[in-house]
Amino acid sequence: MAKKTSFIKKKEIITTLFFLALGITSFFTEVSGTSFGVPTRSTIGVGVRAFALGNNYVAVADDASAMFWNPAGLAFTPVREFQVALNGFSRQLESDYVDGPFSQTTISDRYRIHLSNASFLRSLPTSRGGCSFALGYQSPYIHDDRYDYVNPIGRFSYSAYGQTNLWTAAFGIQVAQDFGVGVATSFIHGKNKMFYRGKYGMTGNTLDSSYSSEFFQRYYGFDIRFGALYSIKHRAKIGLRVELPQYQYFKEDFHDESVYHDTLLRTYDEKSSGKMIGSFLGAFGISYQFPFLLLSTELHARSPIPDAMENSYYSFWKLGAGVGVEFPFFVKEIVLRGGYKWQEYDKHPMLIDYEIPIEGFNSDISVDIDQHEHTITTGISYLTETGLSFDLSYGFSRWKITSEKVLNETHSFHRISAALAIRY
Repeated sequence: MAKKTSFIKKKEIITTLFFLALGITSFFTEVSGTSFGVPTRSTIGVGVRAFALGNNYVAVADDASAMFWNPAGLAFTPVREFQVALNGFSRQLESDYVDGPFSQTTISDRYRIHLSNASFLRSLPTSRGGCSFALGYQSPYIHDDRYDYVNPIGRFSYSAYGQTNLWTAAFGIQVAQDFGVGVATSFIHGKNKMFYRGKYGMTGNTLDSSYSSEFFQRYYGFDIRFGALYSIKHRAKIGLRVELPQYQYFKEDFHDESVYHDTLLRTYDEKSSGKMIGSFLGAFGISYQFPFLLLSTELHARSPIPDAMENSYYSFWKLGAGVGVEFPFFVKEIVLRGGYKWQEYDKHPMLIDYEIPIEGFNSDISVDIDQHEHTITTGISYLTETGLSFDLSYGFSRWKITSEKVLNETHSFHRISAALAIRY
């Protein structure tokens, strides 16, 4: 196996090329507050109804998506259900590089459609209380990202494309009157591709030199989460979810290539492996069913990652809160929903650790938060007497950060979700 010095190799290239020192070094290490080769991860969740309520669902969780939000909710779902959902999203970044003589605003876009979840839920006959299990494929985490940077000596870009999926089995049971518990276990499998590219040159308008790095990462591991749900007179519900720290193992293929004045300078290939370490996550919520309105509130948190360096990005709590509402629209077959969620910016919720340490590699990031993430959602559902339902939801998120004190970033995220389900 090759000696694990890929990051040192990259630094050698940068120090030998004057143009890279001016352009690519600052871009790769400063843009978007991410270390070279460290994947971003956004949690978009599971379920179109949950999304329409702003993902404030831990105290509702009465469909197949309870596998993700609160498996105890399965104990209060005495039906059979099939559900499939699609996501379409657009991510936009407006970046303003404010350091040095090359200040410029750049807008980058990323679009994609993917399968969000496909699930099956079934209740089991019992003499007392409720008991149900669910099986499903879920895709609650995405790694998509893109940004571009242009200055008088070149064009530089970063793009990422991937997702982390859960293959889940969950079980919920009422252990006392109006009180249920549940557990969900998932096999994690995912892929991510990251591309760092730059073209540069100072001979007129000719960009005759380039630099490119490609990462292809494959993830696998396990996710375990527990839930509890207490129903009060079938009106109010109190929900709790606890997620054990995820340990995802990964394999990585790396390819690096440099061209100087249209001449191939060098190529480098390497295979690596390691793990990504998460932390405890949890949520607590309360919902209440008024005569013509469902109200759901939630608080959620991510604890510091174990063994993280003191005062590093990973050593702090990350918090969030939100509220969702649901009500019928004149006729009982049509239901309208809306939600709002605020949460602290958390671009890298897992710490990366290579199996063979790489000298000089640091997965920590330097980010100043200018505006935490705010999400507004809305949705509509059409229900038929046969148990068939169609759900459609839309949401918009926005947050602002400053990376390494030199790049102002304004992030916007649009998402549309659609689901078809049948209950009987």
